[in-house]
Amino acid sequence: MVVRYFVFFPFFVFIVVHQERWIEASVAHLLKTFLFLAIAHTVLMKAHQHALRQSTLETAPEESDEFLQRLGLCDH
Repeated sequence: MVVRYFVFFPFFVFIVVHQERWIEASVAHLLKTFLFLAIAHTVLMKAHQHALRQSTLETAPEESDEFLQRLGLCDH
């Protein structure tokens, strides 16, 4: 999971630094950049929600009880 940050963060920083002058050139460029980032953020949030739903569906009911007991969260 941490590998994602080592891969995507430098890539993101490179793009932002490389495109900085283009973004500052006009308000239209700034709005295009903002729109792109908003769409990318929404897509990543949806992908994360989908991954969470899938991992929740894959856990059998008896496994979830055992998991909670191992964490000390059940009073059984």
